This record gives sequence, structure tokens and C-alpha cells, in this order.
Amino acid sequence: MPFVHLRVHSSYSLSQSAISLKDMTDYAQNEGAPAIAITDNNNLFGAFAFSTSCAKQGIQPILGTQLDLQLDEDTGSDPAKILL
Repeated sequence: MPFVHLRVHSSYSLSQSAISLKDMTDYAQNEGAPAIAITDNNNLFGAFAFSTSCAKQGIQPILGTQLDLQLDEDTGSDPAKILL
């Protein structure tokens, strides 16, 4: 059974990843993955380009985002990371 990566940051997650969308879909195709997810931090800017790249290679795109949420008024604490 092929493995599907579900939590991947692309170059659209500034300062967190340098992998391009094409490199992600090429990797998935080379590994025989039927799908791959993009879960960039606090944005969905690469969603359309990612979906288009996946469609060209016959890979199911899974779209998501990782949101940083401040759960209380204490600005000194780290924000919670919620994956949608």
C-alpha cells in the first residue's frame, strides 16, 4: 500500500520550507503515491497551482492549512497549531 504524505509545507510556507510544488508532485509520482497533501502555514496561496500540477500527473491533491491560533490573551505563549 503506498504511503500518502498528509502534512507537507511547500515554499509558500515562508521560512519553513523550500520545496517547490513541482518537486512535491514529481516526488509523489516517482514514489507511486496516489495522493499528496499541501498544508502550508497560515495560507492557501499555492492551492490552485498545486491542484493543477497534481492533475497533470494523475495525483489526487489534498488541500489543507496549518493555522497558528493564540488561544488566550497571554501573548508570551506559543500559538497553537491547528491543521485544517
